[in-house]
Order: sequence, then structure tokens, then C-alpha cells
Amino acid sequence: MTHDDFSDSSRRMTRAMRLGLIACCVCLVSLESAMSDNVLMIAGGVASLSSGLICLEISESQLQCVELSTGNVVSTIPGNNLRPLTWIQGKLIGWQPEIIDHCVVKPFVADVSSDVASVVALPALTLPDWVNVDSVDVERFFITATEEGLNAVFRWRARTEYEGGAPAPQDVLEACRHSATGTAVYNVETKELMSSEISDQNAKSTSEEGHASVLDPPQGTHRVPYRRGMKIQSDPWIVDGKAIALWPHDDGETQGLSLVSTQDAAVERATVTSQRLTRRSIDPAKDKIHISADGRQIFVGALKDEAEKDARWLVFDAHGKNVGSVPREPGTQDIVIAGNHLIYIVDVVATVERGNRRQRYLKVRDFASGQLLWTVQVFDRIDEPPLSPAPCAI
Repeated sequence: MTHDDFSDSSRRMTRAMRLGLIACCVCLVSLESAMSDNVLMIAGGVASLSSGLICLEISESQLQCVELSTGNVVSTIPGNNLRPLTWIQGKLIGWQPEIIDHCVVKPFVADVSSDVASVVALPALTLPDWVNVDSVDVERFFITATEEGLNAVFRWRARTEYEGGAPAPQDVLEACRHSATGTAVYNVETKELMSSEISDQNAKSTSEEGHASVLDPPQGTHRVPYRRGMKIQSDPWIVDGKAIALWPHDDGETQGLSLVSTQDAAVERATVTSQRLTRRSIDPAKDKIHISADGRQIFVGALKDEAEKDARWLVFDAHGKNVGSVPREPGTQDIVIAGNHLIYIVDVVATVERGNRRQRYLKVRDFASGQLLWTVQVFDRIDEPPLSPAPCAI
């Protein structure tokens, strides 16, 4: 493997890690307040429900804008390492990390009305010099953009701490510990930077940890774990000001799964309500439970047989109402409902002559009928085994 091959493989691996974490990013959005009802972040892209378009990261060198209902390519957006964030007035808003200076964000606006989009760079943002905007760890750096009037408002947060291997004295730990949040407001029409603010502070947003004790199930049981993006967890999540968690249901006669929620995300005013989702017990080791990237849907696996033929997702909204069921494919990682469409990522791993081939597909189904509408490959890599050392000459 040449140096160029290694560099290319490293870039693709970093991209794969970042795409896998995008759904986790969406969980953080109250920095997070932020997405419009007509805009939905998905793994590897962002969808506009009002225009029926999705922008996808197809490769390191381009984005593609496709129709949500057909998968037909509407526009190609050229540029290295472009990262889509939102749609405003029919235009794509995103950003690009500076190649040399790791603390610089380069926002852009793209007009996708032609086959090859017109991309206009917005004034760059220079963040504190300890920030690494290209980090794949969303706890280290996270950025969103939302529409407010004619403006695009970028909100970001960053954190860093000591990462040495050996224990360090307290003064070193303190010197390496930084956190900050910031906002930048751009006029989408004039492309001007209207304002930019940085606050050095504890950048952690409203914590879901504060709801842990309120949403703990009865003594002797635990909250039911679920997958959200690439992370398996059992912590409460927040939707529309409510904290939500999953409990096992056991009333002495029947078992199942319950959704519990507070009427107010402020712990001191929390009143817990419960809604049973299923009438069968849930085994976290076997049953699959996914929470959509925006937290508004709960997908509970309904397994028909051991081969997973005819396996389906039972779909519930954030109030615990059953809104339907859809086919469930092995390897599903991220799943969300966008209007009348179900969008999800499937990972496929196969053994080939050179090693393991990892492929990732984005798929779109009609939610009502379950019909598969289209599929696009968004990642393809062969993980080759390490080379054996050459035998020693005697």
C-alpha cells in the first residue's frame, strides 16, 4: 500500500466515522433548538420536506441533491469535504473545514437549481485556536444552522481536555480543559456576516442526565436500552420540551414495553406519564429498538422468525401512539420518518478475497405501503488485513 493509498483510506475511514455519528449529532440539537419543521438531518445528509429534496454526501469531493420520492439526481455540488447543514429559501447551507487551519469554519450557500450547483463561500469563522473543527467526535465539535427570517444562524459548540496517556497534575488538566459556544448570523441574500459571538463557558446544553432519577423505573428494573445512530444507550431524550425514556412494563399479569415521559423538561415541575407500547416482554439482547435521529419516532423490532424473514418495525410516535409498521432489514443503523417517507441506512459487510468489504446504502421507502422507492450507495471500502512481515533472510 502506497502513502497515497493509505492517505485515501484514512480519509474514507474518517468520513465513515463522521457519517456514522451524524445521527448522534442530531440528538444534540438544542444548541439544539434548532431544526425547522421542514428540514430534517439524516445520516450523511439533510432533507427538505417542503421542496422534496435530499442533499447527500456521496464522496469526499462532491454532494448530490436528489429527489426524495424518486432518488433522481437534481444537482451535483462540487467541492472537497463539503458538509450540508440545512435548507433555507430553497438553497443549501453548509460548511467546510479549513484544510490547514483546524480552527476555521468556512460556511457556504449553494443554489441547486442547475445540474451543477453554484456554490458561494460566506465569510469564514475563526474559532479559538484550541478548537478542531474536523474532529469526528461530536462532543469535541458540533455545528448546526437554522433559518431565522432572511438569515442563516450557525450555532456551534466545542470542548477539549487532556488526552495524554499518563496521569497529569491538576494544573495540566485545567490548562488543557476548554469549552465554548458561539453563534454567527449570515444574510442569505447579501451573503454578509451580520454578527458573530463566542462565549467561553461550559458548553454543555440542557442535560438529559437531570431527568435520570425522575425517569428511573421501579426498583429492581432498569430503563430499556435503544440504538440512536451509532450509539446504544438508555438515557432519556428530549422532544418538544418533554423528557422521554423506555421502561419495561410489568403489572403482575402482563409484560411489555412502556414509554414514559414528563410533561415539562424542567425536573422540578416534572410529572411522569406512561404509555404501554407492546404487550410482550422485551429482551435487549435480542430485540432491536431504534430511536429516530430527531427523537420523534420509536421503532420496535417485531421478529417473525429466526431468519428475520418478514421482520418488521412497529413504529410509535413520541406520545406512544402506534403510527404503523414497516419492513425491517438486517444491518439497519439509522432510521427516520420524513413526511410520507421512511429514510434509513443499511450497513452490509461481506468477506472478499482482499479482506472485509464494508458497504453502506441509504434507502427510502413509502411509509404507508412499505414499498422500497430507491437506494443509493453512500460508502464502499475494503478493509485489508495487515501485511505479514517478510521472513528474515538467513
